[in-house]
Amino acid sequence: MRVKIKVGDKILDKIAFLKVDNKYDSYIIALDENNEKLRKFNIVSLENAKIESNVFFFESPAKNWIGYVKSKKISGYDWFIADKNARECINDKIDPKILNKCKQMQSKIKINDNCEIKTQKDINDLLYLTSFHDSYVKDISKIGDEIKIVLDTTWGIVVTFYLKGNPKTNLEIGFGNRGEIFDSNMFFENGKIYWVNDFDVKTADNIDTELKYFCAENVSYTIKIV
Repeated sequence: MRVKIKVGDKILDKIAFLKVDNKYDSYIIALDENNEKLRKFNIVSLENAKIESNVFFFESPAKNWIGYVKSKKISGYDWFIADKNARECINDKIDPKILNKCKQMQSKIKINDNCEIKTQKDINDLLYLTSFHDSYVKDISKIGDEIKIVLDTTWGIVVTFYLKGNPKTNLEIGFGNRGEIFDSNMFFENGKIYWVNDFDVKTADNIDTELKYFCAENVSYTIKIV
């Protein structure tokens, strides 16, 4: 699973091989900064009494990314989970074949910060990165026939959408500051891509006057980690 990891002032493009979701100890396992050994990276940290996100997930789970049977809090690649020493991050006992596979996957990784919504997987990847819960609209601008919408997630990333091809929106700057964005959904319909601030809305017919949305024939976005 492709992730970006914030380590000090650096942003590292990495492959996460395992994810642990414990209330007080959530982390991923990925190769270290030198891509030599496996190590744990905390998903969040407490800095100056504020929770800071360190790991950002740029890919939704693939078919071979599974939940470990004995613990619903652990998920990862099936071949990685099968090696007990790997999933417990005991480097001196990890099967060399597993470590070499990790290095091979890492050598090919490059995460593009500029993305375009073309397929359902593109939508799945974006909503896995952020469902926009507690986000707010930081800026809206229109240049010619294009609309740009900046959504601050409030937990470490800013998503800027670019709408082309008959774009429409009723979003307003500041929307979300009062908690209106609890969850969101995106879907394709009649040649357009829709984003709406309600997970349960899956068709344009269900977008009523109280919901905020945008739509366009072409939607791309950029990600900035702050």
